Amino acid sequence: MILKLIDKDKLRKRKIYFAVFYLLFSILFFLMLLDFDVTGIPGFLIGFFYTFFYGYVILLTRIFFFPVIGTVELTENSIIINNKNPVVINLNSLDQLTLIYKKLNYAFLICSEVLFEYNSKTYVFILQHKKNEKAYSTILKQWYKKKIRIVEKGYYGEKILLGKYNLNYTEIQEIKKELVI
Repeated sequence: MILKLIDKDKLRKRKIYFAVFYLLFSILFFLMLLDFDVTGIPGFLIGFFYTFFYGYVILLTRIFFFPVIGTVELTENSIIINNKNPVVINLNSLDQLTLIYKKLNYAFLICSEVLFEYNSKTYVFILQHKKNEKAYSTILKQWYKKKIRIVEKGYYGEKILLGKYNLNYTEIQEIKKELVI
């Protein structure tokens, strides 16, 4: 399974750029609407909805412009990072693999950002589609069955198992029984 490796610092800068762009765009549309003959509350509402709609469209386009710097290949025995400095992480030699998930919600487009550290360097990859999430879940099951110690948690500390959020107690116990954890 091959996923996109993204640059976290560039992503952070890009969020700031989009926020500034959205603010300038909002001001431009609001000033444009001041030229209309519609004044008062109807003019304000028209300006607000124009700004909201076009800003929303701009924010939706962010999902297609992640700063990709390479790829991450997840295999049964290793994680292969292909970027300027390729790295092969043998999972059998790791004491523990900590995966931190952050749910990214762009209106109706939902994806997960997965962070992990190796040799004091943080790597981030994105799970964008349902088929990627299913393949990722399958690989995680293989890792668990091989007795690789994996710690999965959310960005804010919530418990996650097989990349799935909001599991209740019975679902967690069923998965643990299946994987013999």
